[in-house]
Amino acid sequence: SCVDCDAGQYMGDEGAVNCLDCAPGTSQDTAGSTKCKACNVGQHQMLPRNISCADCGKGTYMSNTGAVNCLDCNPGTYEDEKRSTECNSCAPGTFQDEPGKHSCKECVKGEAATKNKSTACALCVPGKYADESGMEKCLDCDGGLLQPEEGQSSCYQTEEGRIVVGGGTSAVDVPEGSYTFGCVSNGGGCKDFKQCPQGWMGNEPANSTCTKC
Repeated sequence: SCVDCDAGQYMGDEGAVNCLDCAPGTSQDTAGSTKCKACNVGQHQMLPRNISCADCGKGTYMSNTGAVNCLDCNPGTYEDEKRSTECNSCAPGTFQDEPGKHSCKECVKGEAATKNKSTACALCVPGKYADESGMEKCLDCDGGLLQPEEGQSSCYQTEEGRIVVGGGTSAVDVPEGSYTFGCVSNGGGCKDFKQCPQGWMGNEPANSTCTKC
């Protein structure tokens, strides 16, 4: 009598002397088989003569059948489940700079990520800020508030006698004989100035009032 091929092996021809091992990327769990089965999507098998395929782990995926190895998720993506056929995109406000990860990282304060699949967060430019982690976009400094540096988490008032220009990126001195307006507080955090009317003079440093001559 003839002997059945073991599980993990096959033979498709008659008159065989030996059975053949299932190749990597395939398996066979039944003895006496004439062929092996390709691993399903989301699975793989690195070794020959196996009775089953293994699930792709977290951070990896496989969209084809018969895979020997699973593929790492690309930077900007992640996968938090096993046996996946594709990876998920990092959402705005998050990023992933490494391959094969099962989660994304939040942007820190002073940075933001506006798009899906970000591999890095961008520093807030001067005149903008991000006061929380995981922000999708940087916020404009309120009128009269200043932030001349990039990557910052807040804006601040200028000292008396100065106004904020350039969309919150810089401050300039108020000319003599002038007063400030559009201020966050009296004399501080101001965004414009006007000349004092005739018979009035500006204060030193300039604030939001003039003094009668």
